[in-house]
Amino acid sequence: MHKAYCRATCKTRERRSATQDSPCFRQKISARRTTMHIILAKNRKNLALRLIHSGFCKWLRRRAIPAFAALFAFTNPAPAHEEIAQADNQLQATLWMQTAVEHDAITLQTFRAATLALKAALSDRHWSASLEQRKMGGYGKLPPAVVLDIDETVLDNSYYQARLIKKHAQFSPASWGAWVAEAAATPIPGALAFTRYAASQGVAVIYITNRGAASEAATRRNLETRGFPVAKGFDAVLMRGEKPAWKISDKSPRRAAVARRFRILLLLGDNLGDFMGGVHTTVPARQRLFAVHRKEWGRDWFALPNTEYGSWDGALYDYNYRLGENEKLAKKYQHLKTHP
Repeated sequence: MHKAYCRATCKTRERRSATQDSPCFRQKISARRTTMHIILAKNRKNLALRLIHSGFCKWLRRRAIPAFAALFAFTNPAPAHEEIAQADNQLQATLWMQTAVEHDAITLQTFRAATLALKAALSDRHWSASLEQRKMGGYGKLPPAVVLDIDETVLDNSYYQARLIKKHAQFSPASWGAWVAEAAATPIPGALAFTRYAASQGVAVIYITNRGAASEAATRRNLETRGFPVAKGFDAVLMRGEKPAWKISDKSPRRAAVARRFRILLLLGDNLGDFMGGVHTTVPARQRLFAVHRKEWGRDWFALPNTEYGSWDGALYDYNYRLGENEKLAKKYQHLKTHP
């Protein structure tokens, strides 16, 4: 049995050896190897391409697309619907004014400091907070007054800004006029106590605002409803455009009008223009104006915080209010400082 099995195995090996030595068999094997090499090469190539493609897509998503998008946003005016959406840029500023106790702390301490300054100013006949009045002279015997801005100084209009944000809308005279007509603005913390104290000391409380003259009745109603003193014997609320000389936003002519009748002891506002004229200029020029009058701040000038709007904001884009929101943002980015 064993010998038969060995003979059969030897014959099988001889036939296999003969077959493998034949030219036809070698050609088949060579063809199969070539085919396998081609398939492997293709697979390696496809795998490499997939890896390259995957890496490129990741780079494109992470780096190239945001870069091109930012470049496009800064170099092309935004269409109207994008400008409307930019109202959300006010979200942080408005929430700070509405929810931050730090905001209320700043306004409270400002009005309390102003109350202390008022006591000192009443006893000094040479005291005047008005640059316009100092040029005039002869004010020592005039009755005393304090001059305040209204919006974001004594009345809080952040509700109007919140409405714009929720509607993805921009400021417009029509929507602002509708808000003012509601007479719903609330007192800034500390403002009510300060104005009432001033009135109780025989000091005239005068408001100079850049609200339009057409809204005077609603503005007076808002002030009176919230408990602010509004005198009847003289014009205590000076509106923009109320007289031909008062059409401009610069409040200097109106301060000068008050200075001819009252000795202005203190000025309070949220904008540089509430204290002096010529504030619609460059950021460096505004900083120089601030420095020149450094001794006034906290003595007879008291500034309130406003992160939502003001001449400070316009200075960042050269007061070109016709620019789209994306264009304004591009100019604002240029003012960011990353080093002292």
